Amino acid sequence: MINHLVLFRFKSGVLADSDAVRHVHAAMQELPGKVPGIRAWQHGFNVTPDADAWDYALSAAFDDKQTLFAYFEHPAHLDVLALWNELAELSFVDIEG
Repeated sequence: MINHLVLFRFKSGVLADSDAVRHVHAAMQELPGKVPGIRAWQHGFNVTPDADAWDYALSAAFDDKQTLFAYFEHPAHLDVLALWNELAELSFVDIEG
């Protein structure tokens, strides 16, 4: 099992309640139905009011590296990633477990 963890920090001027963020959040909800191989999928807004906290997170699970890498290249994922790149700084890690 590979756990894929992503943190998102909104760029200056981007608000969590903006139309663009609502749109990308909805697009995130649709990815498990579009991309095969996603075993687990949880995402959402940070609820801790702390300046050091990131604004949004994704926790996903895949059976193996091959499935994870197929997700990375899937057109639906690339479309959502393009939306996020306009709105936020991203950081991720993939761990076996």
